[in-house]
Amino acid sequence: MPDSSRRLTNILWMTMILLCIIIVCLMVYLWTEKEIQNTRSQIQNMRASYLSSQKQIIKTQVKQVIDYIRHERSLAEKRVRQTVKSRTYEAYETALHIYKQNKDDKPLIEIKKMVHDALYSCSWDDGIGYYFAEDMQGTELINRNNPELEGTNLTSLQDSKGTYIMKEIYGALKSPDKE
Repeated sequence: MPDSSRRLTNILWMTMILLCIIIVCLMVYLWTEKEIQNTRSQIQNMRASYLSSQKQIIKTQVKQVIDYIRHERSLAEKRVRQTVKSRTYEAYETALHIYKQNKDDKPLIEIKKMVHDALYSCSWDDGIGYYFAEDMQGTELINRNNPELEGTNLTSLQDSKGTYIMKEIYGALKSPDKE
């Protein structure tokens, strides 16, 4: 019996050790799984936080670029307005000079032709800017860009938004500064 009792004790010990090893392995496995899930959750939270911060940075940068573009557009529009204004005064002075130099010697129709020829040939800004002129009845007198419009009445001409272009021009003439 001593041998069988000893054997039984050994089996019992072995079973207990094996059970302890299984329990420890199970606990290690469960703990590892929990840590892996926590790590995945942290990674997802970090990813979401990072993406959110990057989106905010991009939104801020896009807003800055849009503001910059608007600012540059505003400056460009001011420059264009100033250039057009300056060129308009130049055209007026040119026409006035031609008229004054020739009013006593030549008929008005010939003076008009001289003014037409002088302004028709002028351009600026690499040919983008050019002179055009209409009389007070809306007839196109000078248009280098669209010479086929010369002699045409443009009072019914509308832009893409439906605005009558000549009415806008006449409205500007009636404004206090007449510009």
